[in-house]
Amino acid sequence: MIWFVSGAGLGVLQMAVSLIRRPTTLEHPIQGFAATAVLGALIYGTILWMLANLVFG
Repeated sequence: MIWFVSGAGLGVLQMAVSLIRRPTTLEHPIQGFAATAVLGALIYGTILWMLANLVFG
């Protein structure tokens, strides 16, 4: 579970860095951060979980 929470944080962090580098007008910022949290949990969380199983398992 911790891997998916970490992945959600990485997804939101990636969106925040992207917005700092390329400022745009945000029409729906809450939905955008929620979507990146979900996608980050799915993508980064799965990668972190697989790496943890490979290293520690």
